[in-house]
Amino acid sequence: MSREPLWAEGEGWTLEPTPDFRIGGIEDLDGSGPLFSAVRDIAVAPDGVILISDAFLGSVSVFDRTGSYLRTLGKRGEGPGEFSWGPGSVFPCTDGTVIVLGGGGLSRFDTGGEYLSRSLTRIGTATFGVVGATRDCTRFLVHQRGPGPAEGEQGLSYRTISWADPSFTRLDTIGIVPVAEMFRGGGEIAPNGMVVPWSSGHFNFGVAGEDAVAGWGGHPEVKVYSEGPAPRKIIRWNAPARPVTRADRNEYENQRRRYIAGFGNNEETRLIFPPLGDFRSLPEVKPYFDGLMTDAEGRIWLRHWPEDYVGLASTLPSAPGQDDGGWWDYTWTVLDADGRWLGELEMPSRFQLMDATDDRVYGVELDSLDVPTVAAYRIVKPGG
Repeated sequence: MSREPLWAEGEGWTLEPTPDFRIGGIEDLDGSGPLFSAVRDIAVAPDGVILISDAFLGSVSVFDRTGSYLRTLGKRGEGPGEFSWGPGSVFPCTDGTVIVLGGGGLSRFDTGGEYLSRSLTRIGTATFGVVGATRDCTRFLVHQRGPGPAEGEQGLSYRTISWADPSFTRLDTIGIVPVAEMFRGGGEIAPNGMVVPWSSGHFNFGVAGEDAVAGWGGHPEVKVYSEGPAPRKIIRWNAPARPVTRADRNEYENQRRRYIAGFGNNEETRLIFPPLGDFRSLPEVKPYFDGLMTDAEGRIWLRHWPEDYVGLASTLPSAPGQDDGGWWDYTWTVLDADGRWLGELEMPSRFQLMDATDDRVYGVELDSLDVPTVAAYRIVKPGG
């Protein structure tokens, strides 16, 4: 266990106050590049090229390391190299090719952006979600729904994670990992249940180097897997517990009242944003993290639970047509490739981290007009 971060007080990483560049915002109205509105992933390739998938555009935009537009991969459609519902995750491979998740499959493009091939993300009738890939893109970390609480019960829900080959002809199961505490109250609106307030509700697993990493926010630990169900390493750090207070419960009810004021007090809104009394029990402490990301250096990034955040309900819009949910100020715990606790790094306000290199962080940021742009901030390392 890491009892203290390696970064001494005042000697940790920080970010420059202004970004190196922004792309995809109103400054690109001159036609020099695409305008983003629904960014799903940002990935930086080994050569520094920046790949940005946008569901609304239906394609992946490619930029050089300075943020200058280069080309586009794919487009919206049903044919080869096209994405019917827009692209999702992007996986740059060490051989220079790029693999894009979308339309129920993985599409591969060459270094010049030409479509090469596609494989479906299913084996027989079983379909899989894809959350990560090894650097050479020879193995993909995939998941399926696992066990969970019965109807009318509350408890942990799980996902089965496995390694799959690029053609999805072979599957090697790693194990079953918890993802969230759920309450299955029934009803057609939320048939799979509702995430309990102050419970981590994200898929906290990914790929670091050649290993799979998985955790659950209920404990300050992540497990590292190479092959099979036995973890190669368990990483723990001495994070303080943060209790759920009366003020937190009041904040939940305040957010719920705002939601009902915007959408009406009916059965649907009650199931989507239920009163606290509907749950069988509530956590006594907040999650230690609620988001996991890995970078090309093998580091593991764990997103803190923000203040005044009550859970997935906090990401809901306050009224129809509003897009004011999900924009919070985040801090991330950083673990190095050996699992050592480095320290914490605070992100800019209204910035969602999506990738990091050794010298920059990349994410989506709302500008002064609430327009989403992709921004790159330089990491400041004392003595570096």
